[in-house]
This record gives sequence, C-alpha cells and structure tokens, in this order.
Amino acid sequence: MKHFLNGIEISPRNREEIGVICDFTGNPDILSVNTDTLVLPREANQLVKQHIQTSGLFVGIPYQIQLDGGINLNYYIDLCDPGSKPVVREHEIEVKIKKAKGLDDFRSKADGTSFDLIVQQKGLNYFDVKRLPYFVVKDNVTEQSLTLSLSLFVMTKEIISAANELAKAYANLLNPSPGGLAVAAANFILALIYFAAILAAAIAYLIQLMKLLFPVKKYLYGCYYKELILKACKFIGYDLQTSIFDTDAGWFVLPVPINRSNPDSIFEKIFGDLGNDFNTGIPTASDSVGLVGQFFDECEKQFNGRFFVIGKDVHFQRRDWLVNTANLVMQPALNLQADRDEALTYNTEDAWRRYYIHYSIDFSDLNTVEGINYQYSDAEYSTENAVAGANVDLVTIKGLNDVPIGLSMGFNKDRLNLIELIGRALAQEWDDLTNVLTFGNGTNYAAQIGSRVDALKLSQQYFSTTKSLYVYNRPNNTVLINQNYDQNNSATALWLKYHYINQIQLNQFEIIENARTRISAQDFVNLQSNNYAFIGNQICEILKMTWIDEKSYCEITYRRPGTWATNRVITEKIN
Repeated sequence: MKHFLNGIEISPRNREEIGVICDFTGNPDILSVNTDTLVLPREANQLVKQHIQTSGLFVGIPYQIQLDGGINLNYYIDLCDPGSKPVVREHEIEVKIKKAKGLDDFRSKADGTSFDLIVQQKGLNYFDVKRLPYFVVKDNVTEQSLTLSLSLFVMTKEIISAANELAKAYANLLNPSPGGLAVAAANFILALIYFAAILAAAIAYLIQLMKLLFPVKKYLYGCYYKELILKACKFIGYDLQTSIFDTDAGWFVLPVPINRSNPDSIFEKIFGDLGNDFNTGIPTASDSVGLVGQFFDECEKQFNGRFFVIGKDVHFQRRDWLVNTANLVMQPALNLQADRDEALTYNTEDAWRRYYIHYSIDFSDLNTVEGINYQYSDAEYSTENAVAGANVDLVTIKGLNDVPIGLSMGFNKDRLNLIELIGRALAQEWDDLTNVLTFGNGTNYAAQIGSRVDALKLSQQYFSTTKSLYVYNRPNNTVLINQNYDQNNSATALWLKYHYINQIQLNQFEIIENARTRISAQDFVNLQSNNYAFIGNQICEILKMTWIDEKSYCEITYRRPGTWATNRVITEKIN
C-alpha cells in the first residue's frame, strides 16, 4: 500500500497499522481510518503546512492510496471539518482522510447547497419548471351564497322594473293622448336612458362580482422530483441514475408561494387581477426543502430509499436495491476462533409495533385537514403476535417506526362547490336575460363558473408547507393533479410501493460480528459500491469492515437472512 499526498509519495509514521473501516450503517461517513489519525512526518508535514499557508483551510488536499494490481483509492484531507480538524506540531501533523466522490463527499456537498444558490449561479432556466393551475376556494360559502343571491336578485329586479317602465313609455308613445306626443316621446327617451344606465351598471357590477366570487384560473409553478434531483446532482458534480422516478414519474414538488420579485399584493388587488408570479417553481429558504440535502433527506424518508454513490454516479433507489446486484463471494471464519464457535444476535432493533407514515398537515390550507382528504395523508400499521396460545402479558413486540414526511399533500378541485352551483344557475338566468336584451351579445358567466374544475384547490392564496403532488403532463408546459391518490401518492400507496419491505417478517436477520476473512484489493474496492455478498449461499449485507492491506487482514460484521419472525407475527393495517 503506497500513500500519495497531492501526487507526492509519502510515508505516514503509522503506515503498517493503517487500515480502512467501512461502516455501511452510517451516514454520511461510511469510510474512515482505523487509527484515530494519520500521522504525517517530515516532507508530508511540510506539504500540509504549505497548503494551509497558501490555500487556507477551506480547500482540501488530494490523498491517494495505491494498492497492488494498480488499484487506486482516492481520498482527500478535509482541514475544515469539525470532526477531523488537523493537529499541527513542529515535526508532524495529524489529519484524517475522506473518500473522494463517495457518499460522505456527496452528502456534505448536498447539505451545503441550497436551491437558491443553484438558481443564482445557473439561472432560473436551469430547471425545467412546470405550471399548475389553482383556485382559491374559501371556507365562507354561506356568506358568499347570500351575497351572490341578494346581488343578483336586486340587479334582476331593477332591470325588470326599468324594462317595465320602458315598455309603458313605448306604449304611450305609440298611443299618445291628444297633444301629448312630445311628452310621450320625452318620457320614452328618459325611460330608455334609465334602462340603459341600469343595465350598464348591472353589467359592470356583475363583472366585479364575478371577479370577486369566481376569479379566473391562476397558476403556480413547480418541478418534478426527478428534475430537482437530477439538476442538483449535476450542480455538485454527480450524474443521477434512478428507476423510482422512471416507473413512478408523476411526483411533483410545489414550493410555497413566496417570491421576492412578485409585484402583486393581495391587499391591493382582487384575486382576479393578480398575476402568476407568486412563486418561481424552485424551493427557496422558505420551503421545508430549501437545501438540497433537506430535499434528499425527505426523498429517502418518503420512498424508503437511499442514495448510493458509485464513482461519479448517484443512484437513488429503494433501500434494498443492492441486494439483487450482489456478486462477491466471501467465506468468513467463525467469529469465536478460540472456542470453534459462532456467536450471533438478531436485528430486533428493526422490529416495531407501530409503523406510522404521515404527511405534514398545513392549517393554512384547510383542504389538507378535511376528513375526506386527510384519509390519504396518513397510514398506520401494527405488528401483532401470531403465535397461538401465547400469553398476551408476555408479548414483547414494541417500538414506533415514525415516518414524518415534511411535505403536505395537495388536492384536485374536481367538482363545483355549493356557491358555484348556485352561481352557475343564477348566472345562466342572467346570461339568458342579457342575451335577450342585447340581441344575442349577452354575458357568458355560467360557462365561466362551470369551468372552475381540474386545478389545485387552496383555501387561501398563501400556504406555509411545501406540497408533494402526483401530476400528469398537459399542453403548454402545464401539469394537472392525478386524482388517484390511493394508488399514486397517499401514505398507503407509499407503504404498498416502498415501505412494506420494513415488515419484520421481511426484514429479519442474524447478525455476526467480528468475523475474519480474506479479500483482495479489488474486492475491497467492489464492496465500496455494493456491500452485499454471498456467504454460505445466502445474500448477506456487510455492515462494517476493517481492512489492513499491509497485513492481509480483514474483519467484517454482517447480517444474513433469518427466520425468527416467520409465521410468528402478522402485519395489520389500522387506518
């Protein structure tokens, strides 16, 4: 094993004891050195100190380990990480290394990058933003219905009254009294002017009333999950591979309606006169996923997934993805060599009594708390004893597996509500009346009200929690909400597609710790990409590995499939 610091071969003081610990259960630091630090004397000490003088602590130093067979492992010295700060002495320096282009590098970059930063450097057009139609449907239906009914009643009554007066004046004009033609003509002209004024005022009033009660469709902007992940990975230097959003493509993020450049105010304009600039379609600091790392965390929770880093490629897949790609064969020895025995334990820490998946509830959008909608927002499952005759007082199934999704659902407006049904009926009468009075050039408000469907339904203009939607494409760069919540994006759908594998009867293992084995340098490299291997004809997951190339020494902790929960527990859906 040879060591190179920024391309110059060096010799750490403790090189014969240096091995690499791979902890595949950690996040993000899956790779570390088995000693507390690398001790770099002489030339290496001077190189690090020169780097600090010229480049400071915020630029890492390339560190390469060269194995037999021409295999190179690329790391870097992170001088700024609080957990790996250098210790500087006169004749030597102590440092720690991190895997270059590994999961720890990927996650540290993601955690330190915001979508605002990406937009600032790449421009808003870097992301393929889609527009989503929406209506604001307030919860004061009774007041709106009363206002609409009274307004239309008064307007209609006045128009009918004016029309009657006009008809009487016209009749008097046709049959004037002796010498009264001039008076009859004047009365007719005045009645006509009054009728026209009443009709014009009524139409102007109705136009404003329609804008207030039934404003036209507006648009917010958002992005597909895959688009956000793909472009964020590209920005921090990785390429994305995922099958989740290839087979389940409709997942869509709708950021909160906050835009610093929006010139409109809901306190100065009625809704119908507002523009479509309330958000940009990209998460900001006001969103629950404003940081790239925050969004990645939510994706892992929501889809029971993991980000796997293989070279420059990032694979976002369900957490069990690597199981079906294992090809390494290992033959570890017994972990109790002195007794010629094997010790094992069980992954009971993964067992649970309750499994609760739930979206965030946004009380600024009352649609998320209505019972008919709320049923889609959470799903609860229970692990129950299946051993016949067991003493219920001795059943020890315990634990809560809580999956709190930091996004809220959104719901489609698929029908007219009460105020709209009343309004459409009254508007149809008004349309008929104006068509008669204007010889076919009347209003068309009934059709306008009837078109208020197939859009996101909000209870007010501003909402506070980023929304997770499932949509499909329409023309003009528009998306609409897919209403099949049960099958697509409900909490129950998440369980059926992604989380069901966490049932303990499907997730039962025997854990063997500190078993010695031999692996080649190439095997070590392969395990960085896929920590599953065949052991005794079973696909086992390597949880931890300590490898010292200088001594051809390897010690692993792994888990193999077990049967200790089979037919002993069942999973029941609570809601």
